[in-house]
Amino acid sequence: MTSRVFKGERNPIGAQAEWVAGAAAARAVQVLEEVQLPEAEYLFGCLSRKCTRPGPDALKVATTNRLLNDLLARAGLPGPGVPRHPDR
Repeated sequence: MTSRVFKGERNPIGAQAEWVAGAAAARAVQVLEEVQLPEAEYLFGCLSRKCTRPGPDALKVATTNRLLNDLLARAGLPGPGVPRHPDR
């Protein structure tokens, strides 16, 4: 698995790094890659065309929860999902 690292790097764009991952982590990355939009640049990007912000900006908790619930529904998975407005 490859990624970009920043810790300990003097270059502001970071450096490429290779990681050894167990089967569970490799499967998690595979699932994230599968649910991303085809044009997605980042593994943890927005999972919906409803997102309008470009780039790797963080989503608000409520938006992340809504997207996770939408993903569960599309996958046909049961359960209460994630609260839309969690207590902080």
